Amino acid sequence: MPDLYTAKTDADKPINSVSPTKPETSISEKKLKIINELPVSTNPFSAFALNPSGVNFENQKNDETVLLLLRQHWGVNTAWILAGILFFFLPWLFKYFPGYYLLPEKYQLAVFIGWYLLLAAFVFEKFLSWFFNVGIVTDRRVVDVDFFGLLYKEISDAELDKIEDVTLKQVGAIRTVFDFGDINIQTAGEKANIEFNDVPHPRRVVKLLEDLR
Repeated sequence: MPDLYTAKTDADKPINSVSPTKPETSISEKKLKIINELPVSTNPFSAFALNPSGVNFENQKNDETVLLLLRQHWGVNTAWILAGILFFFLPWLFKYFPGYYLLPEKYQLAVFIGWYLLLAAFVFEKFLSWFFNVGIVTDRRVVDVDFFGLLYKEISDAELDKIEDVTLKQVGAIRTVFDFGDINIQTAGEKANIEFNDVPHPRRVVKLLEDLR
């Protein structure tokens, strides 16, 4: 008589066929694929440099890769460039100022030299401010580097997995035609928001951040 209370062994259980499943791509592999697909930018003055060559920043980790370097769109510099051109030719109008030729020649020369030294300092400061105020996207985080008067700098960063929302703002015909705008990155880090203002190709920046998250 069969024993009705004896538990079935594993050999008695039916074997269910399991179809092999394709392993999911890990996040690191996904990021590696994105890095490999990015073109290499070698222009040191680019405002939108994908996978920039030779770019490093303070507190960068040894295995951290810079994927995107952002500066303000060149159109933002138009005002001070035009002002620099105007001020360059302005000394040639000094002769129309009353009393200018009453100065001795050596003082006239000193005025010319002093004027152009001040102009060079003005242009140099504006250029450095544009060049060093950057936004950086790496394979780990976003970094915002702000210089104030070249004497004080502020660096804010947030891990990619702490990004909660990315907002794009592109208002006006000029920004639309020349394709630049503001990007606001809301994070769960110490600094609630990180902003990249007046950067080129803002939609491409947002897409890259979405792909990396």
